[in-house]
Amino acid sequence: MTIVLILYKALIEFLKMLPILLIAIVFGRLAESYLPHKSVKKVFSNKHRGIFVASIAGMFKPGPLYVTLPLLNSLKKKGMTYGALASYLTSELVGGPLRFLIEVGYFGWFYSIVRFIITFFMAIGSGYLFLYLEFKGLLYKKLKNITLITQKTTKKFVKTAKNKTFSFKKNMMNKKD
Repeated sequence: MTIVLILYKALIEFLKMLPILLIAIVFGRLAESYLPHKSVKKVFSNKHRGIFVASIAGMFKPGPLYVTLPLLNSLKKKGMTYGALASYLTSELVGGPLRFLIEVGYFGWFYSIVRFIITFFMAIGSGYLFLYLEFKGLLYKKLKNITLITQKTTKKFVKTAKNKTFSFKKNMMNKKD
């Protein structure tokens, strides 16, 4: 297979996914605009209940991950904890109803049910791990440092640009005389 053929097939696959992705982004923005902040906080900000609900929701959500991410982004902005977010993503990536049914066909009921239960506990465990990191402030320190560095760099850039603009104008004024 040549590189051109590979790129062509990738482009065709992307174009097939694009309408679904656009709908997911619009749905995510609608949820962000109209979903009450209080409702999201009530369900997903309660540490234990949020992790449990997110783990179950992720296990039973059909469809690809790229459809879910815009909605999760909106829920995070509305108050979903990092613990609930991690639980949801872990359970969705490792579990899922379609995957469960396919596994039953290949490996049998016993294996599929045991793996489903283990996956559920893995999702809860990842949620509590993120909850711990969130409680210790480790998730925010990194983001805060990056924000401070960005702000300092931007201020330096603006100050330098103003100085250069001022000196450029001054030089232009001197040249006209």
